Amino acid sequence: MARQSKVCYIVYMKFADRFNELMTQLNTNSTRLSEYCDIDRTSLSRFKSGARTPKSSGKASSKLAKGIYVYADKQGLLPVLCDTIGCEHNASYNEIKQSIYKYLFDDISTDDSLDDVNVLYPHFARRLDYIMRLIPISNVELSNILHIDASLMSRYRSGKRLPSNKGSSNIASLLVDSLYELVVKGDYTQTVAEHMGIDTCDFNVSSFGDWLLLDESANADVEFIRDLLMRYDSYDKQSGVNLPSYEELFGNEKIDDGPSIYYGVKGLQEAVIRFLRRAVEADDKRTLLLYSDHDMSWITDDKSFRVKWAVLMNECVRKGIRIKIIHNINRSHDEMKKAIMSWLPLYLSGMVEAFCFKKQAILRFAHTLFLCPDYDAISAFTARGIDESELMFNYYTDARSLNSLKASYHKMMTDSISIVQSYTSYDFTEDDAVILDGNPFTNITIYIYSDHVFFYSKRNPGLIFRFSHPLLCKAFKEFALLF
Repeated sequence: MARQSKVCYIVYMKFADRFNELMTQLNTNSTRLSEYCDIDRTSLSRFKSGARTPKSSGKASSKLAKGIYVYADKQGLLPVLCDTIGCEHNASYNEIKQSIYKYLFDDISTDDSLDDVNVLYPHFARRLDYIMRLIPISNVELSNILHIDASLMSRYRSGKRLPSNKGSSNIASLLVDSLYELVVKGDYTQTVAEHMGIDTCDFNVSSFGDWLLLDESANADVEFIRDLLMRYDSYDKQSGVNLPSYEELFGNEKIDDGPSIYYGVKGLQEAVIRFLRRAVEADDKRTLLLYSDHDMSWITDDKSFRVKWAVLMNECVRKGIRIKIIHNINRSHDEMKKAIMSWLPLYLSGMVEAFCFKKQAILRFAHTLFLCPDYDAISAFTARGIDESELMFNYYTDARSLNSLKASYHKMMTDSISIVQSYTSYDFTEDDAVILDGNPFTNITIYIYSDHVFFYSKRNPGLIFRFSHPLLCKAFKEFALLF
């Protein structure tokens, strides 16, 4: 029985896992094997790490299979090779080579397809597929046990749907109980426990269910989505910090034309106040395009200016000024979470679209570009680490400079990916969507598609939010696993 378990387990592994297992059994490494298969050591190392996978029909795979056979033959390890790949000891060269192909490449396309962005629940799909192959059991056989349609079982296995734990049928619980019983009955307890990374004594229906239905590494993302939705659900436009009105703060104070160059943090604050006030007091509705990866202490460390910034941004939104902002997110998507939370009140106005760069910015320099097309712009490009008093910010109002900066910002947008967008209406389709309606938040409806997520409040259905960043979509998918 142990022999059968090992073979079933290996069938599910990816190419890199199988290749590593083969090299371990043959007691070799990339350097030694490269001498037999006419493939350089670097390429073999990439195969081992998973950085590269040779095509099953390519020249590299043919050389690899031949080299593995020759090495095993020269080292007197053909019996070990045959045992590992599930081949008879008296098989011919061509039969053994074909078995090496099957061992390394069979079913790889099925597993790798779960990495596709169209798969809603890749963690669940991989684990379900692993268990079903291990037992083994087909989609039809398992669907009969669960009393569901075989096509629905296929969607579960491909990661396009998630079994529900709602209602009297509770497919999720029935699936866990049925698979657990089959694992125990088939004497695969130790194999599955090792695959889960737990001791056999800790393997039970509860731990198995948690492993199958929830990826533990996603807990932080799940909590972030829960917190985001809770704040959204409880948001009240009249609540929060009691800010002074625009009139109370600035009164009849005239907006000075000001200089063309501002120096230091105080200079930047003066330039930003001028920039935002000109937008607020304009007769027409304008658009603001914002980006800065300068240290944001010029806002956060000055309480007096922080109040002015908040008042001005809220006034922009109140006046119907649309804002596009490219967030500076260099280290991890934790920064994206912080940016979303800090800007949430403005997002909820429906007037703000948020983006971030697809690639990390160059950290040797700091760049700021605040642009109100055809009217005003603040721009700076400085080396990081210079004294704050040496910072220089240019203020532009001439058409030629504004057109040049507008082209620069548009190029930045082409290198960016959307984080948050808002709509007043949207034609939702239920096909291929996971829908959370009133669960767990009574007033929120969520549509989760393969590459984007929508949600809106039933108290304000005319304001719909769309998240399309892959990391956020993944977080929503993990969150949906709980419901």
